[in-house]
Amino acid sequence: MIKFPKFPGKTQAGGPACREASFLRHEGGNFALIFAIFGTAAAIMFGVAISFAGLISARDQLDSNADAAVLGAVSRSVIKPGADTATQIAASTTVAQNLFAGGTLPPNTVVAAPTINVTVNSGVYVATLSYKAQYTLPFGAILGINTLPVSATVSATSSAAGNSAPRYVDIFVLVDASASMGIGATMNDITLMNSTKGMDGGSGGCSVACHAIGTDTTAHNAGATLRFDVVRNAVEQITQSAQNLNASGPLVIRMGLYSFATGFTTLQDLTSDIPEVYSAAQAMTLQGYDAGTNAATALQALKNKITSDDPVIGNGSSASSPQVFAILATDAISNSTDNQSASTWVSSPTFVPFNPNAVPDPNNNGVMDLEGLDPGQCGPLKSAGINMMTLETAYLINPADLVSGTPGYLRYNYINTTLAGSTASNMKACASNPSYALSASAPQDIVNDLQQLFNTATQSAPRLTQ
Repeated sequence: MIKFPKFPGKTQAGGPACREASFLRHEGGNFALIFAIFGTAAAIMFGVAISFAGLISARDQLDSNADAAVLGAVSRSVIKPGADTATQIAASTTVAQNLFAGGTLPPNTVVAAPTINVTVNSGVYVATLSYKAQYTLPFGAILGINTLPVSATVSATSSAAGNSAPRYVDIFVLVDASASMGIGATMNDITLMNSTKGMDGGSGGCSVACHAIGTDTTAHNAGATLRFDVVRNAVEQITQSAQNLNASGPLVIRMGLYSFATGFTTLQDLTSDIPEVYSAAQAMTLQGYDAGTNAATALQALKNKITSDDPVIGNGSSASSPQVFAILATDAISNSTDNQSASTWVSSPTFVPFNPNAVPDPNNNGVMDLEGLDPGQCGPLKSAGINMMTLETAYLINPADLVSGTPGYLRYNYINTTLAGSTASNMKACASNPSYALSASAPQDIVNDLQQLFNTATQSAPRLTQ
C-alpha cells in the first residue's frame, strides 16, 4: 500500500488540524479579546482602588472633624467651674456644632447636620456627636454603585468642672522657619508672587520665599500672604488662649517658642509671662538666606532645651512636676544642610539619610540631601516623657514649577511624586499618639488645627471615649 505524506493542516475539512490552523490564523483577534477582558478588569480594579481610597480619606477627615468638635465642647476653655448646667450644655453644644461645621469638607461628600448630645454627671461633661454622610464614588458608573454611606459616633469626656486644683502645663512650640515656609499661603498668593517683578531680587517673580533675606517684606508689599505668616498668626492665637486660661484658672501654663531652618533659634525661653511669648511670636521671621531645613538638629536641640528647663516631667500635679508638650509645626520636608554662607551650602558631615531621599538634591550641586522628616528623630523626646504633637502645614507646589525645564523642576517633581505621599505618616509617627498629629493646607485649617492641639494639651484630662 502506498502511503502518502502528511502535511500540516491538510486533513479533511473540519478536522482538528484545520481548526488549529484557523485558530493560529486568528491569534491577533484572540489577543485583542484577551487584552480587552484584562483591560476591563484592570479598569475596574483601578476604579475600585481610587473610589475606596477616596472613601477612606473622606471618613478619616469627617472623623477628625468630629473628634475636634467633641473635644472642643468639653475643653477647659469651654467648661467653666461653677457654670449653670443648662447654660454650659447649650454653650458646649454650640461649640461642637461650629467646630464640626467649620472642618474641612471632603470632596464628593454630602454631610447631614450632626446629632449632638451633651450631658453632665457629678460635674463631668460628656459630648457625643453622630454624623451621617453620602460619599459619591468617582468611578461609580464602572462599579455600578454611585454612593456609599459614611457614619460614625464619637464621644469625649471632660474632667470635673468643679475641680479647683491647679494643673501645671508647659508647652514648647517649634516652628519651621526655612525657605519653603516662605511659599504663598494659597495658590492665589503663589500666583501673585510669581507675577510680581523684582520678587527674586531681579527682573522676575518666584514661587517660594524668593530665596533671599527680606522675603517677608517683599511679599507683603506685593500683597501676598506667606505660609509662615499663617503659622505665626496661629501661634499668636494660642498664646492669647494661654493668657485667658491662666487668668481664669485653675491652669498654670508656661510656654516657650523656638524656630529652625539650618539651625535652632530660641525666640522665647520657657516662661509664665505669656505676653512675652506673644511678642516673640509677632517678631518671628524666616531664617537667613535660602535656609535649609535641618529638623534632626532642631529636634535634638529642643530635647536638650526641654530637659534642661524641666528636669522632672510629670503629670502636671505640681510646678515641679509639670506635664510637658512639644508642638512641631513644619511642612515635613527636610534636608541635611547644617550651615550656609550667602548662597554656598554646607552639608552636615554627620547626617544619616532617611529613605527615600534624593542624594544629591538635583538643584543644589550635590550638597543637600532632600527627604521627608525622619520620625525617628522624635524618639528621644518621647522617651523623655515629652508629649510630642505635630502639625503638618502640607507642602504647596505651584503647578507651573512641575513643568519640565523650569527652575527647580527636579526638586519640586521629586517632592510631589516621591516625598509628599509619606509626609503625613512621618508626622503621625513622630507624634506621641495619632490623635496628636494633624495636617492642614488651607490657612484657616492651619489656625484651627494648632488651636486644637493647644486645646488637647491644656484641657484637664478631656479624652475621646468612643
